[in-house]
Formats: sequence, C-alpha cells, structure tokens
Amino acid sequence: MNSFITYLKERFNIFVWGALALFLLLFSKHQISLNKTDAYMYFFLLFFLLITRLYDDLLNADADKDKPNKSYTEEKHTKTLLFFLIGISAIFISLLFFYEANLANLALIFLIGNHLLYLILYKTWKFKHFLPLLKYPLIFIALHGQFSIVAISLFLAFMVYEIMDDKDFPISKPYACLLTIAAFALLLENLPIKHLVLFILLAVASFATVVINRKYFPYIFLLLYLFSRLISLIHEI
Repeated sequence: MNSFITYLKERFNIFVWGALALFLLLFSKHQISLNKTDAYMYFFLLFFLLITRLYDDLLNADADKDKPNKSYTEEKHTKTLLFFLIGISAIFISLLFFYEANLANLALIFLIGNHLLYLILYKTWKFKHFLPLLKYPLIFIALHGQFSIVAISLFLAFMVYEIMDDKDFPISKPYACLLTIAAFALLLENLPIKHLVLFILLAVASFATVVINRKYFPYIFLLLYLFSRLISLIHEI
C-alpha cells in the first residue's frame, strides 16, 4: 500500500488529472449541460486515467530508471504496483459494468487492445510516445456515443500539448503549428456561423501559445481548445 500511496503522490496530481477528467467530460458532450449522471461519469473517467497512467509508467519503468522522483522504477515497487494495477483494473471494470455494461465492455476491449499495441509497437520507432495518446479520442468516442472527426482533432490537440510539454516528444515545434491548424480545422464541423469570429479568435490565441510556449502555456492551449469545442455546442446565447 505504501508503494501505491507514494506513486500517487509522485505521479497522479489529483488537481491536474481531475482537471483533465473534467476536460474530457465536457469535450465529449453533445450539449452544454450537466446532470447527476455526469458526476458518476467523472468518477469513472478519473479512475480510468489513473489506470492508464499507472500502466504507461510501469511499461516505461526501465527507461525512466535514471530520472528523479520515480519510485515506480525500483523493482520492489514495480512488483507491488503491478499487483495494484491488476486489482484496480478489475474493480474499475466491475463497477463500470454495473453502471453501464456497454462502456465496461468498451473499456475492457481498450485495455486489452492497448496492451497488445504496446507489445507490438513499444520498441518500434518511437511509437511509445504516441501510444498513451490513443486513449483520448477513444474516450471521446465512448462518451459521445459515435465516431466523429472531432476525435481526430482531439488526438492532434494532445500531440500539440506533448510537443509543448515534453522535450523528448519525437515531433519538432514547427510541426506543432501545423497540427494546431489541423486540430482547429476539424472542429469546424457543425460550428454555428454566428460563433465563427469567436472561434477564430480562440484559434489564433491557441496558435500563439504554441509559438511562444512558456510555462503553463500547454495547459492554456488545452483550455482554449476546449472553449473552441464548447462554442460549437452553443445553440443560443
């Protein structure tokens, strides 16, 4: 238990990941409104993000051994955390099954499929940097209830975030600008004409955060991107 608590302190900042869960919940909605079922979904999203975070870290344990404040890379902690990963994954799937069986099935398929992709692609080229990003468009599709090109936009947006935030990400900054344009272009689907000016302003501001890229700008980029998505859900102001 101590290993898991230490891991949570080091790698799962509840404010950061809680904000990300809220981002995904709002981004995936069909309209701007909240109800009591969203509270349950928020809990499951946060739970799912914890599972995928722990999984990604354990897969990267060997590569992260020389980095500070990463106790999960120590063998004595790795074995314990693997036990916790299996346990909390089983609890998550069980709880989600009782809440909504279809989502539980999708989550289980994702966890198994994701593991297979890691086994096949992790050591090929630099796919290990992209694999953790796959969960975001799939979360959107699961919550939204159908595929949309917005899912592709979301994947591109998180690629931009990683370029801004992670110096080891295998795509250079100039490409981040192109990916930003593509991500916002894909958000234009179903955008009310009367909100186009506001959308353009948000897109330009987001592009500026990518070009300037100072501390906290990756978070500001995601916030502006979220606002750009939400205005497409506004039918009346």
